Amino acid sequence: MHRLMGRLWLGLMALVATSSFFIHELNLWGRYSPIHLLSLWTLISIGLTVHYARSGNIKRHRQSATAFYWLALILTGFFTLLPGRIMYEVLLAGG
Repeated sequence: MHRLMGRLWLGLMALVATSSFFIHELNLWGRYSPIHLLSLWTLISIGLTVHYARSGNIKRHRQSATAFYWLALILTGFFTLLPGRIMYEVLLAGG
């Protein structure tokens, strides 16, 4: 079950991170913005998390997966819900 859920989680995260490379609304550096750096970090983190698991380094796999969860879900979720953001308007302001 752990492997199945992990593959599902990482697959969905990879899909979301990859899809962000098609978003070009905030062009700070040419066609790129901070969201693209976050997406690149996400893809690298996915690779490291899988590498640690496959190489048997369970301690690093656990640390990587836990940090990835907190940073990818909790921290970005917090920033998504800041006033002035679309999701804040949709979920919290009744917009």
